[in-house]
Amino acid sequence: MIGLEWNMKLFNLDKLAVYFVSEFKTLIFIMRIEFLYKVAFAFSMFLSSFVANAQNVIVADTVDADDLFSEKPVQIPLDECEYIDTCEQRRYAIVTKDGKKGIYDLERHENVTAIDLDFICYSRSLQLDDSLCLYYFYAEDGLQSGIIGVAGTNNSTLGFWNDNPRLVGNLAHCTTVDSIVSDTCRSLLLDCMLRLNGNYGQIAVIDAQTGHLKAWVALGRSNDGFEDAKLLKLSCTASIFRPVFAASLLADVGVSLDDSIDTGNGIYDAGDGLEIRDPGWHDGGYGVLTFGQALAFRSDIAVYSAVLAARGTDAPEIWKEIVNGKKETNAMEFASIVNSFYCKDKILYPSLEGDSLCVEPFSNMTVQALDNVKKVLDGFSLVASKANETFDKSVDVGIAGLYGAYVSTDDKSSELSFAGCFPSDNPRYAVGLFIGQLPGQIVDPCLLSDTIEHLVNWLSK
Repeated sequence: MIGLEWNMKLFNLDKLAVYFVSEFKTLIFIMRIEFLYKVAFAFSMFLSSFVANAQNVIVADTVDADDLFSEKPVQIPLDECEYIDTCEQRRYAIVTKDGKKGIYDLERHENVTAIDLDFICYSRSLQLDDSLCLYYFYAEDGLQSGIIGVAGTNNSTLGFWNDNPRLVGNLAHCTTVDSIVSDTCRSLLLDCMLRLNGNYGQIAVIDAQTGHLKAWVALGRSNDGFEDAKLLKLSCTASIFRPVFAASLLADVGVSLDDSIDTGNGIYDAGDGLEIRDPGWHDGGYGVLTFGQALAFRSDIAVYSAVLAARGTDAPEIWKEIVNGKKETNAMEFASIVNSFYCKDKILYPSLEGDSLCVEPFSNMTVQALDNVKKVLDGFSLVASKANETFDKSVDVGIAGLYGAYVSTDDKSSELSFAGCFPSDNPRYAVGLFIGQLPGQIVDPCLLSDTIEHLVNWLSK
């Protein structure tokens, strides 16, 4: 397919030659086409073997004429680069400047590509004939990954790019997705994004019995409202799982979830300028609660107390890591993790290939730790009833889960999230949902309760 696509592309380029008035230019153009045929042939040979050895790494994309005949990149002297990594073939090097990377020819003393890529590594070379040797590099740029081929004769480059499978989900080969469930999720997510001034959001539904993916939808803000967006695998924080982490730590140090903790007025001075605040600090805090209740209400004071009890003097540094706001997960993983913690003895992730699953063990988690986590998830009803007095009455099934909220330290971004499964006595579905909000919004995850209520009722019919 790659060779055929390139043949069609080069055929179209060949037709462009009739527009050249000068016979000399026409001859040069045709010679260039012959050169590109060689390059394309070499690419087709390389990519087929590359994909066989590294599945899901690269899919050939189209390349237009402007890409093929582009000007040389801006030249940056080697002594201005911060780091130089000479490739094994010794001719080319990966150079770094201002955190970005590019390819540099050490023999010709010139930049082969602009220094604007996130990652590059040398792969291999291919001697096509006596006059042409091609050098291949794997590269990543934003959400895309690809192969860059460099012709050793003149440093011409060709690139094949597509969404980076490490960063972007693709449901094209997932056979378990239900279109009706997906359409309903899209409608509910759109309503939620409109209501809460969202910027980017995801919703996912997992079959709790099998672990198979039933729906995974993403929407993003556009000039005209909202539109389907890429399924970013690293699109939200994992802050929703703080109570789960704390519950497992308490089990490790022998503290019961029935033991009491005084969260005071919702503000705790941990020393050295570190201040912990509960979500309810504006209302005077939660006061004295059991650990189970405090974690169900997302008390950060309770979470920090658990970290302090289990990790001692390392607690402040661990806490900073917990609240760093790094985007490292997504709605599909929300649903998979909660479902696995609640009713499985291992973590199951949909692989997005057919109906297969990725299986991971619960590493270093005791039976008591897993039992604590399940009890915290069962405490969701406490939060739901406080968030909406009619919630328990309007939903006929029990829900086990978590609400989550995150606000960046500069208050320029926030997110609301939910992860849960139902019915809690024998789950059929698990749901993950998060909304990334525009600045200046109310950050209360209980605002998601209306969306969760509608989805739970619809799936339970």
